[in-house]
Amino acid sequence: MDAASLERVGVGSWIEEEEKKNGEVGFPSEKPATPGRLTKRRRTVEQMRHHFLKDCDFHAVTCMHCKGIVLRRDIIDHYARCFQHQTRPASVTCVRDVSTRFTPELSPYQRNEDENIKALQHQMNAHLELLEKILEKQERSDAIVSNTSNELGAQVKEQTRICGEVVNNALESSLKQMTEALRVQQSVSDGVRDLSVRVEELHGSLKGEVEKQSKECAEGMQENEQLLKAVLEKRGDSAVDMNEGIKALLQRIEGITFMNAKVPASTRQPTQIICENSQKTKSMEESANSIRLLRLSDLLEVFWRFQGIGDFIKEGREREVTRSSDVLVFCGYSVKFKLSIESNYDRTFLCSSLHICRSSMDSHSKWPFSIPFTYVLMNPRDENETISRNVVPSRFFPYCFRRPDTSENEEIWPPFLCQIRDLEANGFIFDDSLLFGVKATLNK
Repeated sequence: MDAASLERVGVGSWIEEEEKKNGEVGFPSEKPATPGRLTKRRRTVEQMRHHFLKDCDFHAVTCMHCKGIVLRRDIIDHYARCFQHQTRPASVTCVRDVSTRFTPELSPYQRNEDENIKALQHQMNAHLELLEKILEKQERSDAIVSNTSNELGAQVKEQTRICGEVVNNALESSLKQMTEALRVQQSVSDGVRDLSVRVEELHGSLKGEVEKQSKECAEGMQENEQLLKAVLEKRGDSAVDMNEGIKALLQRIEGITFMNAKVPASTRQPTQIICENSQKTKSMEESANSIRLLRLSDLLEVFWRFQGIGDFIKEGREREVTRSSDVLVFCGYSVKFKLSIESNYDRTFLCSSLHICRSSMDSHSKWPFSIPFTYVLMNPRDENETISRNVVPSRFFPYCFRRPDTSENEEIWPPFLCQIRDLEANGFIFDDSLLFGVKATLNK
C-alpha cells in the first residue's frame, strides 16, 4: 500500500487530525515488545508518514506476486511460501477485497477523522502563526536588549572617563595645595630663622645694656657709701642737716633698688623683660583704679524712701500712676528714680526706672554712661527677701545713656520688680513706705 492508498482509506487525515488535537501522534514502534503493542513516539505528520511507509514493521504492504496484503515484517516469509506453492495463501486477503468489504463501514469514521484532521491542521497553523509572532517579538526584544546593553556600556565608559578626570583633577589640586603649603612653611621657617637672628642680636645688645647699668649701679653704691660716711661725719651738725642727708640717701638707694629690680645683673630673655614691664604697668593701673574707687566709695550706692505707698497702690489699681524721687548723685552722675504701677493680664506689677539727669558736672563725666548697676528693693524685715534686678548699659539704647541735652534722659527699664500682692504679703511695705535704690556692680 502506497501513500495514495493511505490517503484514500483516511489514514493520513486521521493522523493530521490527531496531530492537530494533541500536537503529537503515536504510531507503532519499530521494535515493539509484543506484536500488538504500540509505542508512543511523538513525531510530525511527515516523519510519521515516512516511518509508516518506509520503516514500520506493522505497515501492510502488497505482495507483488499474489497481490495480497502482508505485514512488512512477514513479507519475506510470505514471498518464500508464495514461490514454493505458486499459489496465494488462504489467509491472505487482497487489498481490493478488504476495500470492498470495509468501505461502507469505514466511510462515517473516515469523514469524522477527516474533519478532526482538518481541525488539527487549523490548530497547528494557528500555533505556527503564534510561534512566528513569538519569535518575531523575541527578535525585537533581543534587539532592544542589545541596544540597551550597548547604551549602558557607553554610559559606563563615559562615567569611567568622567570619574577618572575628577580623580585626576582632585589629585592635581591636592598636589598644588601641598606644594603651596610647603612653600608657606618654608617661608615661615625663613621668617622664624630671621626672627631668631634678630632675637640673638637684641639679646646681645641687652646684655651690653645690662652690663652698663650694673656698672652704673656699682658706682652708685660707692657714691652712697661716701654719702653715708659724710652724713656720719656730720653728726655734730643740726638735726635738720642730718634728716636731709638721710632723706637724700634713702631716695638714692630707692632709685638704685628699683633700677636693679627692673634690669637684674644676670642676663635675661627679652620676652621675660617685656612681660615684667607689662605686669608693672598693669599693677600701676590697678592701683590707680583702686584709688579712684576709694574716692567714689560713698557714691557707689544710693537709696530713696518712697512715702505714702498705701495711697499709691490704691490709685494704681484704678489707673497707671508714677512716683519720682529727688535728683541724687550716683557714681558722679545725677540720677532720678521712678516707681510705677502697671496692670498686665489682670495682674498688677510694681515697675522701676532710672533717669540720668543734666547737671553742672556733666563736662567732667565720661559719656555715654557705662557703669553696670543693680536695682534693689529692700525688705526691712528679711534681707534675704530683697529683690534685685541687674542692668548692663547697652549700645542698643543710646538715648538712655548719652549725655542729657534736656532735664533728663528717657528711663532705663528693668524687668518688672514684683506683683503688688507680693509687696503686701512679704513685708516690703514698712511704715507706709518702700526703700528703693541702685548699687554699682563694678568688676573687681
